[in-house]
Amino acid sequence: MTIDGKVISRRAFLVGSATAAVVACTSTKSSSTTSTSVAAGTATSTVTTTTILPTSAPPTMVTTLNNPTFTSTPFTLGVPSVRKAIEKLEPGTTYHYRFTAGTFTSTIGRTKTAPKTGSTAPVKFGFVSCQHYELGKYGVHAAMAHDDIDVVVFLGDFIYEYAPLGGMPREHLGGECKTLADYRRRYALYLTDPDIQASRAAHPWLVIWDDHEIVNNYHGDGGAPTQTAGAEFKARQAAAYAAWWEHQPTSTPQPTATQAEIYRTVNWGLANFYLTDGRQYRTPDGCEALADGFGKPCPAPLAGEIASVLGAKQEAWLADALKTSSAKWDVLTASTMMGRIKVGTAGISLVNLDQWDGYTNATDRVLKSIPVGRDVVVITGDLHTSVVADLITDIDTPAAKIIATEFVGPSVSSWADPTYDKLVTASLPLNPNVKYFEGKAHGYVRCDVTAEKFVATFRFIAGVHDAASPTVDAKKFAVNAGHPGALEVPLG
Repeated sequence: MTIDGKVISRRAFLVGSATAAVVACTSTKSSSTTSTSVAAGTATSTVTTTTILPTSAPPTMVTTLNNPTFTSTPFTLGVPSVRKAIEKLEPGTTYHYRFTAGTFTSTIGRTKTAPKTGSTAPVKFGFVSCQHYELGKYGVHAAMAHDDIDVVVFLGDFIYEYAPLGGMPREHLGGECKTLADYRRRYALYLTDPDIQASRAAHPWLVIWDDHEIVNNYHGDGGAPTQTAGAEFKARQAAAYAAWWEHQPTSTPQPTATQAEIYRTVNWGLANFYLTDGRQYRTPDGCEALADGFGKPCPAPLAGEIASVLGAKQEAWLADALKTSSAKWDVLTASTMMGRIKVGTAGISLVNLDQWDGYTNATDRVLKSIPVGRDVVVITGDLHTSVVADLITDIDTPAAKIIATEFVGPSVSSWADPTYDKLVTASLPLNPNVKYFEGKAHGYVRCDVTAEKFVATFRFIAGVHDAASPTVDAKKFAVNAGHPGALEVPLG
C-alpha cells in the first residue's frame, strides 16, 4: 500500500477472491495516498476496517475507522478499487496500519508521510524497475524492505505480459495478457511474492509504468513490433491501465476507456519528483530497427520537431513544473533512458530507438526547458543495466555544457540484453559523458539527498535466483549542488 505525496505504505495481501482496496490518506499539512492490493478474481469481500497506529504507540488499535464509508465510481471495465481519504496525518511521521476484510486481518504494515514542503531534512529513497517473475527471485525487494529509506520509486515493468517461457525458475500462469482478467491474474501472481509484500509493507511507493504493463515496446497510438494499432489494441490498453490502477499504490485518477493520466509532481521536502508517462503519448517508431530496438539515427518523424516521448501536453506540464519549482532538487523519473549513448558497429552508427535516442529533438526540448541554475537529476529504469551519464544537448561536442545527470538503475530480475552490453562496452570511448556502465548485475539504486549533494549508490545482489542473496555496494556517485555532473566517490 502506498501514498502519493504523503504516503501510507501498504502490504499486498490475499483474501481468497477479493477486490483491490485503496486507502487514500490526506492531511491538511501533508496529503497522502495508499493502496492495498487484495489480489484476485471475483470480488466477494472488501475492506471494512482500517487501522493506523503511530510509531510510538503499542501494537494495539489506536486510531480505528470502524465500518468507514468507502466510495467508488462505476467502472465499465470491471470492479473498481475501493478508496478512502484519511485526514489529518502529520507530515514526516511514521505510521503503522492494518486492514480487515471479513474475518481476515492483515499483518501490520509501516509507512511514512512526506515531510513538509520546504523541509531541509535529508531524503533517502531507492529506485528500481523491471521484475520479470519467471527469471528470478525478488531478493532486491527483500533488501529494500530492510533498508533505511523513506520511499521507493518504481519506474515501470512491474509485470510482464508474456506467456510462460518454459523451463524457468518460476512460471507465469495463463497465456499472454490481453484482457482485463488476464492482467488481473498476472498482478495477483506477482503480488503473491513475499518479498514484494515485504517491500510494500515497509515503505511508501511512488510508481509509474513502462511498456510491459501492456505489451513490449508499444507507443501511444497503439501498436508495437508485434501488434498493429486499432480497436483491438485500444481495448487491451484500457484493460491493462485498469488493472495497473487497481493493483498499484497511487492516487492518480481512475482510468477510463479513453484516458489514464498518471503524470504528476510529488514533493518530498528537499526533492520534487516528476513522475512521467513515457509510453501513452509517444509518437510511433518510424525507423527501421536492425535488432530489437536498435537502428540507424532516425530522420523525421522521430528526430523531427513533432516527435515526442512525453507528448506536447506533458512536455508543457514538465517545463512549467520545473520553471516554478521551489525544491532544492528536481528528480525527473523516466521509464526509458533520456541520455544518448553513441554505439558503433561495423562502421554503422546505431541508436536504441526505444529509448530517447530515437527522439533527439524531444530530448533537446526537455533539457532546454530546465531553468539555468536548477539542480536536476534523472532516474531511469528499463535497460536492465546500470548507467551514470551526464546529459548535454550536443553529444558530439564533449565540451558541451552539462545540464543534468542521469542514473539508470539495474533490474530486479529481468535479463540484461547481451547485445546491448557488448555494443555499449565496446563504444564507451565514444561516450565521455558516460561515467559508469555495468550490463549484467541486478539490484537497485539507493539515493541520499541533502541540500549540498545528491548521492547515488548502486547496490547489487549476489544472485538473482536466491531471495536471501546478500547485497553489495558496487559504485557510488555524487552530484554537488550548483555544479552539474557526476563524480565518483568512495564507497562507505
